Amino acid sequence: MDKNVKDGIELRKGVYNYLSLPFDYKGTKVENFAPRELTLKEMKSLGKIQYKANHPFGWIAKACCLSIEEMGGVKVYDEYISSGKMPEIVKMIPMVSTNNVLVAGHIETLGEHLENIKAICPSCGSSNEAEIDLLSLEVPFLKEDTFETKIFKVDLSKGYTTSVKSQDEQGLSACYTRLFFRLPVLQDLLNLEDSFTESKDLNEFFEELMGQCILKMESDSGEDMPDNFLKMRKSRVLASLSPKDWKKTRVVYNENVPELSVSASKLCTECGSKIEYKMEQNFLFQ
Repeated sequence: MDKNVKDGIELRKGVYNYLSLPFDYKGTKVENFAPRELTLKEMKSLGKIQYKANHPFGWIAKACCLSIEEMGGVKVYDEYISSGKMPEIVKMIPMVSTNNVLVAGHIETLGEHLENIKAICPSCGSSNEAEIDLLSLEVPFLKEDTFETKIFKVDLSKGYTTSVKSQDEQGLSACYTRLFFRLPVLQDLLNLEDSFTESKDLNEFFEELMGQCILKMESDSGEDMPDNFLKMRKSRVLASLSPKDWKKTRVVYNENVPELSVSASKLCTECGSKIEYKMEQNFLFQ
């Protein structure tokens, strides 16, 4: 298995059937899954344009349920079909790992190539079309210690300042300067689907997503903000951050979490320059 490192993230080729981040499910460390071949009827159910547009994360969740035979000791497909409900283990799949599941389902069902992917050459502006070998994709893996901690820390320059009243009545610190958050999972996306499809504002969506993933805040002296206080004020905490701190939060998040999209490089047919083909998840299963 080929390995290399890019921007601090380990990349492995040809491992579509492995999750890009292990996760815990009821005390079990889930590291891989058994993909399955979809039926024609199931393919058609994923091909409904209106459903993809109005329920993008619901579509991802449904595609995952149809694409996984077994994962973490759970018969995902059988449970989904028999109950009509998404198995809990699917909701716990890290957002960054859903690509691996869907690519695996596509390969099992339609083969390892994705055809008619279009891109514009950044050098000469010509339109290019390519066929992508899904088995050749570089699959991002987080650093090994990420599984152990699953927490990312941001040291804030200004932090979150509490009111004098809150300090007196609830014993809060005057300022909390360290923010800790976890990786978003599929359930987080499903929780925010309505707000995403209504606004289509990616910045607002990201802020809401980050709000769900806040684990704790800490003062310079190491005191945690009380859970009950933080739970009611997660959105307020993010909204009150300085632009510099909010930018730093996004940078730390992006450094630790691989992008959701997959990509492949090809040479332009006109000028020979390198073109990056971005493949969104809705290109799959069609």
